[in-house]
Amino acid sequence: MDGIGSYDMDDLRIEFGETRAKVRNWVQRGLFGKRVAQAGKLRVPQRTVIHFICCHPAEYKLAKVDQAWLCAVLFAEVVTRARKREGR
Repeated sequence: MDGIGSYDMDDLRIEFGETRAKVRNWVQRGLFGKRVAQAGKLRVPQRTVIHFICCHPAEYKLAKVDQAWLCAVLFAEVVTRARKREGR
């Protein structure tokens, strides 16, 4: 992942423990929604990855996902939402 909260296809492949073909299939089917091109690479914003994790659990095997990464991404989202509710 880069410093602005997005992932390229190799990042997703590594974090989800899947093949390039599997990640490419997800992208082609539109499961990551909006993608952006940056420095010649397609990137997926972190919010879109969170949406994928929550809305498409049948697409990946939880046992193959990098557990530390998954917790960091989801807990960061929980904290962000809580801060917004508190007005911070």
